[in-house]
Amino acid sequence: MTLTEGKIFLRELIARGKHHPKYKKQVEEADLFAAIVYDGDLKKQLLSYKKRETEEQKKQREDMFFSPTGAVTNEVLVNFNNLETKQGKIQVLTHSDIKMQDLIRQMIDRFNGDRTLDRFLLDECRKAWTTDPNSFLVCLFSGERDVFNAFKEKPRPRAFVVPSSDVYDVGRINGEYKSLCTLEIMQGENDKRYKKYTLYFTDYVIIATEINAGNADDIDGEGRIEEISVGNLSENYQFFDFNIQSGEVPFMPFGYEIDSDGEGYTSFLFPVLNYYLSLINDAAELALTKALHVFVKGYAYADKCSYTRKGDGRCDAGRLSSTNVECPRCKGTGMQLPTTVQDLTVFTLPEEGDALVPLREMIYYPTFPFEIVNYLTEMVDGAAKKIETALWGVYLKETPAGNITATEIVKRYGSVYAKLSRMEQHIAKMWEKCVRLTGKYAEISEGLRYQFVARDNFSMEELGELLLLLKAAKDAFAPHATILAIENQIMEKQDGVTDEDIQRANAVQKFRPFIDKNEMQIAEIILGLSEKDYYRVLWIFFGEIFSEITEENPLFHKLDYLSKKAIVDAKVAQFSEKVGFMSIAEPSNQIFENGI
Repeated sequence: MTLTEGKIFLRELIARGKHHPKYKKQVEEADLFAAIVYDGDLKKQLLSYKKRETEEQKKQREDMFFSPTGAVTNEVLVNFNNLETKQGKIQVLTHSDIKMQDLIRQMIDRFNGDRTLDRFLLDECRKAWTTDPNSFLVCLFSGERDVFNAFKEKPRPRAFVVPSSDVYDVGRINGEYKSLCTLEIMQGENDKRYKKYTLYFTDYVIIATEINAGNADDIDGEGRIEEISVGNLSENYQFFDFNIQSGEVPFMPFGYEIDSDGEGYTSFLFPVLNYYLSLINDAAELALTKALHVFVKGYAYADKCSYTRKGDGRCDAGRLSSTNVECPRCKGTGMQLPTTVQDLTVFTLPEEGDALVPLREMIYYPTFPFEIVNYLTEMVDGAAKKIETALWGVYLKETPAGNITATEIVKRYGSVYAKLSRMEQHIAKMWEKCVRLTGKYAEISEGLRYQFVARDNFSMEELGELLLLLKAAKDAFAPHATILAIENQIMEKQDGVTDEDIQRANAVQKFRPFIDKNEMQIAEIILGLSEKDYYRVLWIFFGEIFSEITEENPLFHKLDYLSKKAIVDAKVAQFSEKVGFMSIAEPSNQIFENGI
């Protein structure tokens, strides 16, 4: 879309005078899930038991209600925290020009205020995925300008979130985003409101601001003013356009779970919405039960109310006969109550000839029914387990009884890893887009190299489970890459192991040969190599070689790859020269002694 086409398109959107078709549904869902996650107003979700309570009694129940959904959500979303771990995460951000590399890393480290790009995305994605998946991330730029309106230094990224309530229109062709139009209702003078439309598309941003009594004095004389017919009204708008030279649309949706109709995204919590609604009503019932004891303790007969007041008449079924106002004595019940209706179910004494109600045959509670309280408490307290299991496919806080096999361990964490990996794939796309746009805005794209590889394993297993997996992997002659990955996870679980220890170990393991082979395959390869073959020597003496390297070069793990490779090659050459003078058993007998 060209700039001219964008201007025409924005005029058409304004003239349309209404949001996109999914707007109402998406905003209502966002409000509902925000109330669930942040303990907002959930009174609308309370069921009304009209056979049991009046509107006034329902209002009392609403006033007593305290939402437990926020605490439950924090508990069931604890697996989100694994997205913050660094283990196994691969992020590359380099530049051929070292100065430009330092610059873009500074920009990414302070991407949004004091937040790094990683921190910004993790914070905003968590909020959006749970409450407002149809919100958008917009990445533009800002910077201090001189008198000629030129940037004094490289512009820095300016990222912000557009909530679904501000999304006016979304343009997509064959699933690819082409434009995003937002509508903000601005507050002007004398509480007068005016509309502000912003259209984002490749290379351009166009802003159209309504002119009325609320902002007429603030209008900049540079922008062009146009009159647009909106329904039966004629509205004036001032237009500004900006060339951002993005080379792509400067926005991206937060959502990744496609809605059933393919026109938007759903909350991560949507599959368990009914569980939340049940929890809300169970909690309200429990609060009412504890506060009012609304259980029938027994049954009794009562005389009709005989209250009479001069000028108002007598009580007739709870209302005064002349004025029809509620009887002040019986409170509208029409009976002379021995106690409140919360303690007894009361029947009016039958007239002569009428049948008596067999009270002895009625169900009643001679004491307070704690089993009902216990049931409601169990339902409320157990909601987190039920919701977490439905969301993640497993309840990891509960340890399986008895012995567990390696296959069962993999299966136990599999569903969680699958969901986390899908989340991180989306974060990776957003991260790469933000880095790419930052480079373009700062005009340092050439020479910029960036990549974020999403993980499929988040090392959530317990130490005992990892040891069992390691044994199973070795027994099954798994490739060394698999074994080493498990060993790294075990090392990270050990007390006292630092990040530098892990970096040092990883730096060494990168040079282990035949990493994709198992022991039997390696034995066959080694037997076919000459005595002084580089890889044969490196494999057999791997432990001794790197023991000397790390002793002679304590900062080996911090060197660049080429420097490390030169050191390793030199050390392998030294050991190759020694081979003829060392007494070595046949490779088939000695081959694994130093290799593992």
